[in-house]
Amino acid sequence: MSPTLPPTRIARRARRAIAGAALVVAAVPAPGRAQSEPARPTMASVYDDQARLRALRTVARADTLLRAGRVAAAEALYYDAARRRPRDPAPRLALGRYLASRGATRIGIVLIEEARRFGAPPTLAGLHLAPLYTRVGAWRALAELPPSALGEGARARAAWLSDRTSAVEGPDTVQVPLVRTGSAGSLGAVVLRFGGDSVIAEIDPERDGIVLDRSRMSGTTGALRRFPEVARPGLDPRAVVGVVERLGLGAYTFTNVPVSFATLGGAAQARIGLDVLAPLAPTVHGRTLTLRRTGRVSASGTRHPLLLEPTVGARVGRLNRLEAFDERLLAELREARWTIDPRMGELVVERP
Repeated sequence: MSPTLPPTRIARRARRAIAGAALVVAAVPAPGRAQSEPARPTMASVYDDQARLRALRTVARADTLLRAGRVAAAEALYYDAARRRPRDPAPRLALGRYLASRGATRIGIVLIEEARRFGAPPTLAGLHLAPLYTRVGAWRALAELPPSALGEGARARAAWLSDRTSAVEGPDTVQVPLVRTGSAGSLGAVVLRFGGDSVIAEIDPERDGIVLDRSRMSGTTGALRRFPEVARPGLDPRAVVGVVERLGLGAYTFTNVPVSFATLGGAAQARIGLDVLAPLAPTVHGRTLTLRRTGRVSASGTRHPLLLEPTVGARVGRLNRLEAFDERLLAELREARWTIDPRMGELVVERP
């Protein structure tokens, strides 16, 4: 349900990294020896093993720096490892994950797909690709992932969505009232409409996508499809996913929206993750949420790197730390005007 965004600064840098990889000429292996003669390590293979080990250490160092909130330093190391070993799957997968978390989702997907072709375990690559394919609506690619990376319900949903279009309809900019300005673990709440019904959706930085209450996994409604049907005996309810065919948020209408289910406290409750709102360049000020269909925004204030990694939740790099949206940060944001700039992968905070 995310709109297509123009290239970001991160995306441009990633394209240069990909272009650099295309210039690498693969070494031609020496002719094979007789099977009876044991293989002997060559100087080239020894140097290659050493280079691979250095790349793994660089990625590990980048991961450590990222957890410590030194986002720029970590980014530089991810690029350096991928540039030095352009056909090594580990650095390529790490860079792809990082770029996708900073909003360059399609570029991240390309890099992880390349890592899979270069030898990354298919299940590992598939587990990283599945939520990213869902985020951008790449349903055919999602349906083709190995069974070990995708549940039965998600596969059935991807097959159903493969011949359908997901889109956002409405004006360039809309303002949506917040029915609540925030509660524990929430950045506020909005009303979502579908099938003549409505739910109060908390903006939850720890969630991915749109989550409806588990009570909606049963019953009938023309606006909500479930995959697979929950009536089947022995089915784990956590494996059930759904699609809302038309969903309203303010003056916007989203078509064919993927949803999941969890216990939220009643059918009128829902959650909406920042990964859903971020491509619309949201601004929250007081009791108003402003959304921009183009994803373009010019925001002033203090800029912080924002990471939206699937299953991990939103995190912000500031004060030399990588912070989750804990109650302290949430309280600060409720007193400020804040914007997500998806083109830069940043949270922009303007204090009164």
